[in-house]
Amino acid sequence: MFDITQRDMIKIYIQIFVLIYASTFTSCEDYKINIKPYNSFKVFNKVQTQYFDLDTLTFKIIEGNKGTKIWFVREDFELDEGDKVTVELKELYDFKDLVFNNINTITNKNELLESSGVIYLDFKVGDKSVPLKDKKRLSIIFPDKRLKGNELYYTQLDTLAQFQWIEEPVYIGVIHYDRVNRIDIIKSIPIDSLQFYQQKDSLANAETSQEMELQNYSERVLINKFKWINIDKVVNPDYRIDFELDIDAREELDNYQIHMIYKGFNSFISLYRTKDNLTFENIPIKNETYLIVTSKSEQFIYGSKLKLKKLKQEKIKVNLKVMDTANLRQLLEN
Repeated sequence: MFDITQRDMIKIYIQIFVLIYASTFTSCEDYKINIKPYNSFKVFNKVQTQYFDLDTLTFKIIEGNKGTKIWFVREDFELDEGDKVTVELKELYDFKDLVFNNINTITNKNELLESSGVIYLDFKVGDKSVPLKDKKRLSIIFPDKRLKGNELYYTQLDTLAQFQWIEEPVYIGVIHYDRVNRIDIIKSIPIDSLQFYQQKDSLANAETSQEMELQNYSERVLINKFKWINIDKVVNPDYRIDFELDIDAREELDNYQIHMIYKGFNSFISLYRTKDNLTFENIPIKNETYLIVTSKSEQFIYGSKLKLKKLKQEKIKVNLKVMDTANLRQLLEN
């Protein structure tokens, strides 16, 4: 009799333990807040993808609406005979276009960048991207000599599709006069070698009376990667700060978009956060740096803006206000 009662008790204890565990687990799941990325400023975006149908052309100079020039040479791509090529191009040369499309200016090393423009470039056959052949590069010129004084960065997207930029060596196309064949050819050189080639070719041209087109040294770049390409330079911050946000709104909000905007620079950082993760570390400050916090509920859009500076206390109080689209845009402009 005792054995049966003991077994029954053991079963009861096990059932109680399972119920407590399940209840605790479910409770944790109920309170877990998932990030729901929402770009508050996307409503203002007017950048459109441009499409160019190259069909089976062997050569084509493609020019975007804002002046980007691309030299397509079919034999440089991994293509089969008869493959019909389409080019996709986006040109984002206005800083606001970057903000509206949530294209951060921060590197994978947490370096602040100042952007002179971003393009999206892809070559496709059907819905498949087509790469260049090994050791081949594509010739491209950005408008308004934007490459001068800048570097090129390619993107690394995180799990929330946030941009983190990785610096790549810059190769430029130099027009070089081939005295043997008496023709101009494009030579690919690292930009670090530019001064040497300028001196060398200027001497050769003095002998042959052939003048180099020096503007091409700072304009024509040779790339071997596509998709998102950023023309940037590193900005050294005045200092960095850590802080925590204490956000107040007229209703309970779970998700926020946080911007750091740098006045006088084409630079910004954008982060998605939940209400239980509002601590920020190592944020770069340069000149006048502004914090913009936005969020949305089923009925309202919320926003607020304040200036960031060296803090006596690490907690920053943010009072969110209900906004319409006009108010939202003013957060960026004022």
